[in-house]
Amino acid sequence: MVLICIALTSKSQVDTSTTQKLLQYIFQPLDKSQVPTGFMEEYGCPMLPMATFNGTLTDSNRMDMNLWRTLYFQLQTGWCRTTSNPLPTIASVNTTIKSNINDTLPIAIPLIVAQYNTVRTDAFTSNLLSYNSGTKQVSDVPGRPQNPYDTKNLFAACPQRKQTITGNETFVIKSGTIWNNTSKTISQVQIDFANGQGFQTVTIGTPIGVSYTDTGTKRWTLKVTLNDNSVLQCYSVFYVLKASSGSRYSNSDGTLWEVIAPVANVHSGAQVYIKYSQKSGQEH
Repeated sequence: MVLICIALTSKSQVDTSTTQKLLQYIFQPLDKSQVPTGFMEEYGCPMLPMATFNGTLTDSNRMDMNLWRTLYFQLQTGWCRTTSNPLPTIASVNTTIKSNINDTLPIAIPLIVAQYNTVRTDAFTSNLLSYNSGTKQVSDVPGRPQNPYDTKNLFAACPQRKQTITGNETFVIKSGTIWNNTSKTISQVQIDFANGQGFQTVTIGTPIGVSYTDTGTKRWTLKVTLNDNSVLQCYSVFYVLKASSGSRYSNSDGTLWEVIAPVANVHSGAQVYIKYSQKSGQEH
């Protein structure tokens, strides 16, 4: 992403009171029909480097719902054409996600499968775009030999709830919680829930039960295969606070002991979960 930081002189007719409005003013002269996807990273409200979440596994593309919402907001606000935005607002998306939250419902796993454009790093040095120091704006270069935008992938997926206190959970990916602005369709979804079962195929709309026989932090790998055989992946962390009933570290009566106690000079309080196993002799 090319970041252009410009101090504008006071112009009463121009509203640059927010970062997004400033960026939209800077890029206002551009012919937005030449932005292939219609979504331009620099035109929206940039808060995170979206290139980090391009569907290729790295230690940095670990997803949670806060990141998920931030990325969706950046993508959605990057719509730069005059036609209606094909993606709903973040408020609408939050309402959809909230409607799938209930103790009696499977844990939803929302997905973003998207493409967007960003200004090429050589767009100005290669004379594909020009900067007007008088108006403080960016313009197209007539007759340029190449498009000044790169097309990038964006993939984000994670469970709506990030922990279990039972060791047994049911998850679901619904078609209504997939936001896809590409022309591609999803052929397969696979998730390694980090429970020793490896990748499991998740059918959209069909709940899948997952059990954990031990506690701790689990790093999920979420993988989507599209109809052109391209693969997008990311990580997500899921916390197991209690092993499933019948496992070595589960309580014989299913009771989870919870102790709330202060930690001196560190924190005002903490929830400490202690599991005693009658199946493991004196171990606890």
